[in-house]
Amino acid sequence: GETDNIPKEPQWTFKLYRAIGNVKQAVKIAINISQQEQEIGNYKMAHNILLDTYKDIKMHSLKIPFDLNYKLMNFHSFQLAKRLVKMGNHMGAARMLIRVSNNISQFPSTKVNILTTTVAECTQAGLKQAAYQFACILVRPEYINDVNPKFKKKVEATARKPVKVDDDPEPLSACPFCQFQIPETQLECPQCKNNLPFCIASGKHMILSDWT
Repeated sequence: GETDNIPKEPQWTFKLYRAIGNVKQAVKIAINISQQEQEIGNYKMAHNILLDTYKDIKMHSLKIPFDLNYKLMNFHSFQLAKRLVKMGNHMGAARMLIRVSNNISQFPSTKVNILTTTVAECTQAGLKQAAYQFACILVRPEYINDVNPKFKKKVEATARKPVKVDDDPEPLSACPFCQFQIPETQLECPQCKNNLPFCIASGKHMILSDWT
């Protein structure tokens, strides 16, 4: 738009920088585009753009920027949660939705729907403490009026009953870097401080014996 002052679709600039191999600029534009897409709730498009950029960086053997990895992890976990819900895997879906709900600012247009589904899946999975905590968020004035009427009473009932017993602990598995035992869906190791790569099918952090 420099010559005619008419802004062009950033997608074309993104494709140009990818084509000429300017990965750093492509990453910046990809994150900006994904931000625009996530604001209108087009999470699948945001996910695809970030994934393509991630692949480009790996192909050039460059270090993955934290922002890119963080955003891609959130969008992928959201997409994965939807599949796990359809499959009836309530525990897997609950774990992914807890991760997503802990980063709910990344999903501005669907906050209430995601939090509502998190309460439902945590309840189904027997994670009553987690269901209670997210129900308490949903009954806040800024959210409660937007909750689907079909689920509103259930959410309010869950929030009115404090759960004093902790949920069963998540199974542990070894960090692929230092072998320290951590919860299987945790993506940061408190021992070696590494961000951990995750399985695209389960959302759990990778372990060395499953590497291919």
